[in-house]
Amino acid sequence: MRSSLRGTREKEVEKGQRDLASKVGLRKDGDAEEGDPAAALSSIRKASKLSDLEGRSHRNNIRIYGVSENAEGSSMPRFIENLIKTELGDLLELNQGDDLGIERAHRALTPRPPAGMPPRSIVVRFLQFTTKEKILHAAWKKKILVEEGVL
Repeated sequence: MRSSLRGTREKEVEKGQRDLASKVGLRKDGDAEEGDPAAALSSIRKASKLSDLEGRSHRNNIRIYGVSENAEGSSMPRFIENLIKTELGDLLELNQGDDLGIERAHRALTPRPPAGMPPRSIVVRFLQFTTKEKILHAAWKKKILVEEGVL
């Protein structure tokens, strides 16, 4: 009697595991084998970590719109630093030699627009989140349109 109950219980557990794997969209040709809940949970955790890392990598970015193509000259980071200091310098309360800590700055990775179309946006990544926040607050005070965290 006990062995038949144990066998029935094992079958129920296996069915539950298969159901769990199918609910998270895993197949035999996917990341986890059918009937392996540990692999299914591992896959879910990996996807969650990846999403978290992507979110954190965008955290220090701002996007600037409306700057005409080729206005930056030969150095985009230097151009952006001068632009920010010129437009927001009084609100940022920066000293003369202060550096904004721009890690990188570039145009959006789309094809150059034809004449008459709006220019591509500029993505700027700062070394420190606090610098990005100061710039955003200064832009909001001055009523400059800013979109944050977009890459």
